[in-house]
Amino acid sequence: MTRARTVIRIAGAILGLTCAPHAFAQQAPPSLVDTLPRGHYVRSGLAFACVTEAAGKLSHEQFKVLEYSCLRMGPLHVGMGAAALKGELGQPSRQVDGPNGTKVWVYFFGKTNNDPYLAASIWQDKLVAIQVTGRLPEDKFGFNGIALGAAAEDVTKQLGKPMVVRPSSEPNTDLWSYQPWTFSVEISSGRVTSIRVADPKFN
Repeated sequence: MTRARTVIRIAGAILGLTCAPHAFAQQAPPSLVDTLPRGHYVRSGLAFACVTEAAGKLSHEQFKVLEYSCLRMGPLHVGMGAAALKGELGQPSRQVDGPNGTKVWVYFFGKTNNDPYLAASIWQDKLVAIQVTGRLPEDKFGFNGIALGAAAEDVTKQLGKPMVVRPSSEPNTDLWSYQPWTFSVEISSGRVTSIRVADPKFN
C-alpha cells in the first residue's frame, strides 16, 4: 500500500506543500461522524484493532466508518465535517490546494518555526487527513496516547515497533510508518516531531 504524506515546511513567509497522488475516499454521511464513539488502537502481533467505547447498536452506515473512532487527534477525527472542524479551531491561518481536489487548512499555534502547526486535509467538506508538526510539545492534539514531544520509547509503548523506518524529508528525522495502518510519526533526536492520521484512501 503506497503512503503519501502532507508535509508543510515553514521558512519565513514561505509555505510549501508536497503530497503524492492517492485515491478518493468514500464520503461519510454528515449525521454520523460526529456521533461515533471514541476509540484507540491496540496492537496484537503485527496487527492493530480499533477498540471503541460502548456505543450501543450501530447502524450499517455507522459501522462502515467506525474506524474513524480511532483516527483521532484530540478533539478532531478523520471523517468529521469541515464545519465541525471550524467550530473547534476557527478559520484556518492559511489554505493551500492539495492533491485530487483536496484543500489543506493550516493552523499555526505560535510564531516560531519550532511552534506546532496543524494541517487538515479537506475533501467534499470532510476531514480526510490530519497532521500536527512541531519541535515544541503540544498535548491537545495527541494520537493514541502520543503527543508532540513524546519520547520514542513512549511511541513503542503505545504502538509497538514500526513496520518501516526510513528517512523523513526533514533533516535528521526518521519516519516511523505503521503501514498498512494509516498513521505514522516522525522522530528527531529521540522525540516525536510530527504525527499523521488519514482516511485509508487518502493515505
